[in-house]
Amino acid sequence: MNQVLFHKSRGRYLIGAILFTLAIGIPQVLAAAEDVNGDWEITMDFNGRQTFAALSIAKKPDGTLTGKWGSSDLSNVKFDGQKLTFVRTIKFGDQVSFKTEMGFGDQTFVTEFKAKLDGKTLKGQSVSDRGTNELTGKKVN
Repeated sequence: MNQVLFHKSRGRYLIGAILFTLAIGIPQVLAAAEDVNGDWEITMDFNGRQTFAALSIAKKPDGTLTGKWGSSDLSNVKFDGQKLTFVRTIKFGDQVSFKTEMGFGDQTFVTEFKAKLDGKTLKGQSVSDRGTNELTGKKVN
């Protein structure tokens, strides 16, 4: 009889510990997912030259993410709780004055971004056919 009571109390303790861990862990994961939403100041290194950009990430009503890099819309915006990824596509043929002045013609540049969220800081890379560049982002709101 004593062993039965011991096993029952041990089982209750184990179930309580699991429920407690889930209760604490799930809100932290959900809070982390919200941390990527908002406006970011991005600093990138292009061959020793620093450039700056504005990144905005928002959640749509259906739960998916959307974003803008400056005035450019982003595609495939995803965040898994730690890692943010997205694609930025620029079409130069759409901008006639830029096309004729800069000589780019009808070209499309695709850049893939991968960054890890650490608090209010993003650290990662942009990868395109022109190379890989390091980036750092700081949340501004």
